Amino acid sequence: MSIQSISFFLVRFTHIETCATEVCALFKKREELDDCIASLRTLDDILATLREEFASLSVPSNTSDSSEPPSKPLASSSRKPQAPIYDSWTDADLPKARRLVTARENAIASVKALIAKHRKSQEERIGLEQ
Repeated sequence: MSIQSISFFLVRFTHIETCATEVCALFKKREELDDCIASLRTLDDILATLREEFASLSVPSNTSDSSEPPSKPLASSSRKPQAPIYDSWTDADLPKARRLVTARENAIASVKALIAKHRKSQEERIGLEQ
């Protein structure tokens, strides 16, 4: 075998390796985007449920004292937000998807904290009334 034929095969196999690596990277990006979108849909559902729960806790009940000002229900509870359309996202939207997953997780933690705070204040108020 001559040096030219070895050089030809080396260049050819390097090209095949490069192409395969690029395809694998694109496939991995697409899989990660699909995972982020699935997570976003789940997190959106959880967040909507928690916001509804908080809104129901914020609605004034008939058993509360008349001296307390009624708490305002959340403005977002009066209208149903549209679900984002994730199906049209491309691999270029992967950083955006990652940021939104983090934002949804933080929003869920915040709403859970608000619910816990509201319940604690209700328990304290009930304890003072007794």
